[in-house]
Amino acid sequence: MTTYLEIADNNIFTPSLYSIEAMGTVMSLSAENITLPDGTYYWRIKTTESGQPDAFSATTEFSTASFDGNYDVTLSEGGNNTNSQTTNTHLSVTNLKDNTTYTWNVDGLGIIQDNGRTFTTVNLPDTPASLDVMFDNGNNKFVLTWGAVTGAINYRISYKTDYNGNYTGTGLTLDEAGAQPAQSPFTATGVSIDLYNAAIDTPYWFAIEAYDGTNWSPMNEQIQNVTANTGGGGAINVAPAPENITLDIDQTTKEIHLTWEQNE
Repeated sequence: MTTYLEIADNNIFTPSLYSIEAMGTVMSLSAENITLPDGTYYWRIKTTESGQPDAFSATTEFSTASFDGNYDVTLSEGGNNTNSQTTNTHLSVTNLKDNTTYTWNVDGLGIIQDNGRTFTTVNLPDTPASLDVMFDNGNNKFVLTWGAVTGAINYRISYKTDYNGNYTGTGLTLDEAGAQPAQSPFTATGVSIDLYNAAIDTPYWFAIEAYDGTNWSPMNEQIQNVTANTGGGGAINVAPAPENITLDIDQTTKEIHLTWEQNE
């Protein structure tokens, strides 16, 4: 018994454009040096055996098309579809709803290249601004104050003693209200906190986030350190946190694009 792949531009295969002996159950047209112009075609499998009539599989239709350089992107939510076209392999979408799950796919060459991927938007609280840090050398403590964030129910304050280090697990000395053990981060419900037991002549960097009961805000990190010393304390005004922070993930290149605006 011999098996053939038949290709035709009509569904009755009169005539066939190609009839190729199949050496297995998978075949590549390019490997057979077959190039089909743009159009609609049909294929089936034929088996022949001496003394027996030919047997045919079901006929399947397919189309070929030259890529015109455009990708069709469909974004779906709640039965509503938004269609966009781009020649790039990335696309920025604005005005998305908060706390909403979207489904998207990319269509190129008339074939869905990436189907059914989902993502969920979240509404992050604002980043706390105006983080002020003062060292009170008489009581060996840092006094931190910051601007309130609408909708925040508490704040998370972290610190480190190495600019390139992490905000947890490195150089822990501070505790709240003189109570050990030392820790990082701390949680506050108001807009100030006192942190005791500072290591003298040691630089500290502080960071703060707001929590609305569901999500944490982006972190407001100090650019300048505050050093605990015995020479007297003073308030240090930290530059306001950037605003309108956005994150865009390029699923094709696996790149993350960050943008922000300076808060004057």
